[in-house]
Amino acid sequence: MNPFKSLFTQLHYAWSKSIRRQLAWSFSLVVLSIILTTGSFLYAYQRDFLYQQGNNNAIKLARALSFSSTSWLLSDDVVGLQEVIKGTEGIVDLQFAVVQNTQGEIMASSRPEYIDQFFNDEVSLSLLTKPPSPQILVNTSKLIDVAFPIKAGDRHIGWVRIASSRQTANANLRELAWAGFVMTLFLLFVIIFIAQALSRRMTRGLTRLMTVANNPHNKYAFQQEELERHDEIGVLAQNLQHMLNTIETEQQAKLQNEIRFQVVFNHAMAGLAQVSLSGQFLQINNEFCRIIGYEKAEVLSPTFSFQRITFPADLPRDLAYVNELLNGTRNAFAMEKRYIRKDGEVIWVNLSVYLFRDEKNQPQYFIGSILDITERKKSEIELEQYKNHLEEVVQQRTESLILARQAADTANQAKSVFLANMSHELRTPLNAILGFSSLLRREENLAESQRDKLNIINRSGEHLLTLINDVLEMAKIEAGQVQISHAAFDLGGLVRDIIDMMSVRAHDKGLYLHIDQSSRFPRYIKSDEARLRQIFINLIGNAIKFTQHGGVILRLNTLENHTSHLIVDIEDTGTGIKPEDQARIFEPFVQLSEDSSQKGTGLGLSITRQFIQLMGGTLSMTSTLGKGTIFKIDLPVEKIASSDVIRPAPSAHGEAISLVAGQPDYRILIVEDQLENQMLLTQLMKNMGFQVKLAENGEEAVQLFKSWQPHLIWMDRRMPVMDGLEATRHIRALPSGKAVKIVAVTASVMFEQHNEIIAAGVDGIVRKPYRAHEIYDCLAEQLGVQYVYADTQASQPPEHDPLTAEMFTALPLAFRQQLAEALNSLDDSRITHVIQQVSAVDSKLYKILMQLTENFNYPAIQSALQTSLTQT
Repeated sequence: MNPFKSLFTQLHYAWSKSIRRQLAWSFSLVVLSIILTTGSFLYAYQRDFLYQQGNNNAIKLARALSFSSTSWLLSDDVVGLQEVIKGTEGIVDLQFAVVQNTQGEIMASSRPEYIDQFFNDEVSLSLLTKPPSPQILVNTSKLIDVAFPIKAGDRHIGWVRIASSRQTANANLRELAWAGFVMTLFLLFVIIFIAQALSRRMTRGLTRLMTVANNPHNKYAFQQEELERHDEIGVLAQNLQHMLNTIETEQQAKLQNEIRFQVVFNHAMAGLAQVSLSGQFLQINNEFCRIIGYEKAEVLSPTFSFQRITFPADLPRDLAYVNELLNGTRNAFAMEKRYIRKDGEVIWVNLSVYLFRDEKNQPQYFIGSILDITERKKSEIELEQYKNHLEEVVQQRTESLILARQAADTANQAKSVFLANMSHELRTPLNAILGFSSLLRREENLAESQRDKLNIINRSGEHLLTLINDVLEMAKIEAGQVQISHAAFDLGGLVRDIIDMMSVRAHDKGLYLHIDQSSRFPRYIKSDEARLRQIFINLIGNAIKFTQHGGVILRLNTLENHTSHLIVDIEDTGTGIKPEDQARIFEPFVQLSEDSSQKGTGLGLSITRQFIQLMGGTLSMTSTLGKGTIFKIDLPVEKIASSDVIRPAPSAHGEAISLVAGQPDYRILIVEDQLENQMLLTQLMKNMGFQVKLAENGEEAVQLFKSWQPHLIWMDRRMPVMDGLEATRHIRALPSGKAVKIVAVTASVMFEQHNEIIAAGVDGIVRKPYRAHEIYDCLAEQLGVQYVYADTQASQPPEHDPLTAEMFTALPLAFRQQLAEALNSLDDSRITHVIQQVSAVDSKLYKILMQLTENFNYPAIQSALQTSLTQT
C-alpha cells in the first residue's frame, strides 16, 4: 500500500474517532492556515517593496550620473568622466558603474579594469540597439542592472550603466522570515492550547451522552446542569432524556401487550400458530391443538413441521404461496386446505397466513390462523352435487329452448318467405284487375251500367290492396325492414290536410272534429312525414269509427327537455274500452267491437304503435267505459326553420293522352311472363305511341336487346328460365348495356329484396299494382318524355240527376235502414256492398248513389235517405 495513503488513512481514523479531537485539530489547522497565509502575503509584499526600491534607486543614480556626464562626454574628457564615476564610491551593494559611448566603448568605470573595454555579453550588446530611454537590463533576486541614456539636447551620445546586487535586501528578508517563523511557532502553541480548552468545554456534555447511549437503562446518568443547558448539547440531552422515558413507557406497554397477546392467543376461538421460516412451530394455542388432535409438546418439538400434517395433494399449493410471501410477491394469503389429524381423520380448514418482517424488511416468521370448516365443506360438496344435477337439467332445458327458438326462427323466416310470395301472387293479379278496370273506365262508348260495374271492380280491388298492404306492413315491421326517414316538412299543413279529409267522415256521422285552439306545437319539424300522416289517419279514423255521439278533439303540444318532443292527444266521446280489453288493444288482428258493422283487419293500432316506437316515441291509451278514450303520442322531433322545408311544386296537368310532337321514336321492351300484365303494359305503351316488343323471360330479353337496342326496358323480377335480376346483369355487361334505361316492375314490398333489385343495376322500381300515371311519370323521369294532358275538368264524370227522397220509395224499408247504418259506419266497403244490391231494384238510383259515393258525398245520400225514412 502507498505509505502516504496509509498515513492519511491513519490520521483520518484518529481524527474522526473523537469529536473533541476534530474540533481541536480543525480550529488549530484553520488558524494556522490563516497565519501562514498572512505571513506569506507580508513576506511577498516586503520582498516586492525592497526589490522595487532597489530598482528606483538604481534608476535615480543612473539619471544623476547621466546629467553629470553630458558635458564631459561631449568634450571627450575621460578624466572628468572618471571623477563623476568616483562619486559612486561607498554605495552599498554597487557592482559597477560605467559610462559608455553609443558604440559600447567604456569611457569611465568604478572598476578601472573595464575602461577602454567593450562588454560583449548578450545583455550589453542588446543595449546598443535599444531606443535612448531608461532600460532595466537585468532584474533578478540577486542583481539589478539598469541603463540611462546620455543626451546632448535631442542627440543620443552614450549610456550610464549601473549594476547593483540585492544582498542587503535579501538579508533583511531572511531576518523577516525567521522572525515570522518564530512568531508562528509561538502562535501555534497558543492556538493548540486554546483549541484544546475550547473543545474540552464544548464536548464536556458529550461524555455523559455517550455513557447514557452505551447504557440506555441508566437514564439517571444525566446531571441537572446538562439538562438546563440551552445549547445543542442541552437540547440533545433533553431529547435523549425524553427518548429514554418514551422507550421505558413503550417497553412497559409492550410488556402489557405481550401479556394480553398471550391471553388472547391462548384463548382464541381460532387456531393460532407462530411458525419459523423452515416450517417448525414456535408457538401454538389450545384451539390449534384441538383442531389437529396433537398435544402442544408434540407440535413444538423440533422435528414437527406444518408439512407433516398437511394433506399431500394440498402441499404444493401451500408451498407456492409460502414462496410468494418470502420473495415479496404477496404479504399474506388465505386458502382452504386439508389437515391430517393425529387419529388419521382428514379435516378441512380455512388457513390465513401473514409473514412478519423486521424494520429492515427481512422475513422473521409466519403467523397463521385456522378455522375448522369440515362440516361446511361437506355441505358444499352436497350442494355441488345438487348443482351439477341442476346444471344438467338446465342444459337439457336450454337445448330444448334453443331448438324451439330455431324452430320459431325457421317458422318466422318461412312466414316472411310466404308473405313475400303471397305479395307477389296477390299483387300481380291485382295489377291486371286495377289496370284494366282503369283503362276500361276511360272508354267513351261504355254503357253506364258497364262503367258502374267497372267502378265496383276497381274499388273492390283497391280495398283488397289496402288489406294486403296492412298485412305486409305488419310483416315488414316484424322482420325489421321498415325504414324511418327524417325529412323536413310542414307539420301544420299536414295536420290541416288530415283534419280537412277526416272532417267529411265526422260530418257524415253527425260528429265534430276539432283541433284544440290552445295547442302550441312546432309547425316545421324534421321527421317521417308519411308515417306520421298514417299514424294520424289511423288514430283519428278509429276515433270517428267507434264514436256515435259527440266527436273527436285533437290536441298538440310541445315538451322540452334535452330534446324536443311532440305531444299529441286524440280524445273521443265514444263508448270507451273495457279494462280487461285495454291490454289487448294494440295486439295484431284484435277487434274488440262486437258490432258486425265495424269491419277491418285489426292491424291499424298495432301498426301505428310499431311506427311510433320505430320513430323513438311512445303510444299510450286511457279509456273510461261509457265516456270515451284518449290516445297519447310522445314523439321526439327536431325543430327547423321555415326556410328548410322544400315545398313541392303543384301539378298543373291532368291525365296524359298523347306524346308531344317532335320527340324521338322510343323503343320500349316489356319483359313479363304473365299474359295479363303483358297486355296491360303493352296497352299503356301503345296508347302513347311507343314502339313495343315483348319478351317472356330474361333470356329472350337479352337476345332482343342485342338485336333491337331498346331505349327502355320494363323488367319483371320473377320469371322462368332467367329472372329479371340475372337478365339485368347480363345486359349491363354488354357493350351498349350501360346506356339503356332498365326499370324493375315487381310485386315485392320486402326491404331486402328492394336492396337486391337496386344492386342488380336497375335505374328505377315500379311496384305492382301500378297506376297509369306512375308508368308515364317513370318514362318522363328516365327518358325525358313530354306528354299532352287532357283538361282536368273534361275528365270529370258527367253530372247526375239530383238525389231526392222519393227515389228511395222503391226500396224496402229494411234495405233503407241497412243503408243508413252503413253510412253511419263510414266503412267504404260496407257502403259499396249495400249500394251494389240497389242495382237489382233501380239501376238509375244505383248509378246516382255510386256517383255520389265516388265523390265521398255521403251527406247528400244521408239527407235524402233520412227524409225518406221520416216520411215512412
